[in-house]
Amino acid sequence: MLRKLVVAWLLIALVGCAAQRQKDFSDALNTWMGHNINEMIRSWGPPSSTYDQPNGDKIYTWQTNTTGAVGMPLYGGGVVVQQTNSWCRKDITANPAGTIIWFKADGNNCY
Repeated sequence: MLRKLVVAWLLIALVGCAAQRQKDFSDALNTWMGHNINEMIRSWGPPSSTYDQPNGDKIYTWQTNTTGAVGMPLYGGGVVVQQTNSWCRKDITANPAGTIIWFKADGNNCY
């Protein structure tokens, strides 16, 4: 019973930490609103891709992908290795003057 409570508490704590990191990341992206896209490119490096919208706005995309492995011990001995895939796609839209007007981030590793 105690073990189940500890596991439940740890899961709640992990979910809370992930939610806070996501909020912090969103807040950090929000600080770029109104800045010139060239400032972001100087800070983040060149985007992975760009897309010109028909209205003259431009979407800049930064994409990161990471693969790894995590070992999980088995009851009674041994280890199971689980492959992990982490990714984050950040879309930043700038108007024709180059001013950042919108952002969106999606993925399991955006913080």
